Amino acid sequence: MYTILVSATSPDGTFSAAPTLGRFANIAGIGGRGASGLQVNLASAPPTVHVADARTVAQGQTFALDNLAAFSYANAAAVTASDGVSGNFTYAVDWGDGSAPFTGTNVDVISSGSTSLPFLGALRSDTPDGPLAHAYSEAGTYYLAVTVTFAASGRSDTQTIPVNVVALTPVISGLPENNTCNEGDAINLSAGVSPASADPVAYWWEIDDSSGNAVFQTTDPNPSYTFTYPDTYTVSLVATVDGVQTAPATAAITVNNLAPSFVNPTIPDANASVGQTFTLPPVAFTDPGLSNTHTATIDWADGNVMMPRLRNPLSPPPPGEGPGVRAALRPAPSPTATPTPPWGPASIRPRSP
Repeated sequence: MYTILVSATSPDGTFSAAPTLGRFANIAGIGGRGASGLQVNLASAPPTVHVADARTVAQGQTFALDNLAAFSYANAAAVTASDGVSGNFTYAVDWGDGSAPFTGTNVDVISSGSTSLPFLGALRSDTPDGPLAHAYSEAGTYYLAVTVTFAASGRSDTQTIPVNVVALTPVISGLPENNTCNEGDAINLSAGVSPASADPVAYWWEIDDSSGNAVFQTTDPNPSYTFTYPDTYTVSLVATVDGVQTAPATAAITVNNLAPSFVNPTIPDANASVGQTFTLPPVAFTDPGLSNTHTATIDWADGNVMMPRLRNPLSPPPPGEGPGVRAALRPAPSPTATPTPPWGPASIRPRSP
């Protein structure tokens, strides 16, 4: 016994052969069996979905899926005029990340087709169903599935698009050369993200000292900060886009200590008689490190050394002088006979702005 397979196609998805009586004739010399008739019924063909190539998008960024998918339908005669297309097809977009699928009925008509040409339609990002857009909160590869269904038959086709979601990374700009500067230096920072975002980005800056204490915090995208004492600092930047917060970008900055300097580099010469008490005039110095502590030593050049007290502030800074400590040496009433200083080291209180 032989089984004969019969196939048929038709634009409207159905085919019927009229019943016939008779016997299959001798096929290649082999006898056949009689049959009372032959009828072939084909179910309505589904639409055919055509999707875009793989996409790469940034984590957290909302992107519109323009030209996401097109579809064709062989039986154009079964589709009504273009103003009624929304009643013929439905579609669903499964984003592949566990979020609720997007569904709709409104499609663009590319070609209304004819009895011999298929109907062509497409999904668009801006539809009466709502914006066909999405944002992925985590980096990774997702498989976005597009399904188009012909309403009359319920038959559908599904195709997938790989979506590669790359992590959104904060970018810190404006760091000093070699990430090193001196106390008293100001740095002007600026923030960004990579890949660049078309959506608004919120930033959070923090600068911590080596003990983990936050010395500076701001939401300004382009802040300025002046380091007031030597240390190794950590600058961190966090970006937030559409509610998605990135991992922090960090940078270490080493701030060097600068030696204090005398306001006047020389002390005027003076004359004194043997045995006469000599009083040293005030000697002012500056230091850009507002939090530094200082000691001073006077060597009288006769074998006597003393450590005077420090008085702060001496006076406001001269015009054009940057921030820093200003103090003066105040010697003892008379030289001491031993090298043991009469006063211990004194801490300097920073000058008020």
